[in-house]
Amino acid sequence: MNTTTHSDPIQGPRKIRKTITQFEQLTRLLVLPFAFALAHVFSHWMKEMV
Repeated sequence: MNTTTHSDPIQGPRKIRKTITQFEQLTRLLVLPFAFALAHVFSHWMKEMV
């Protein structure tokens, strides 16, 4: 049974601006500080709740 729910697409999503490091290019992994990622995601959650 699939209980996945999806909300409407976010209108005008914010883009993450970050300088890509050489490590990230070599490993092909994006490293984001926890506080930065949380603030970005939380701002979208707040928009959906209003």
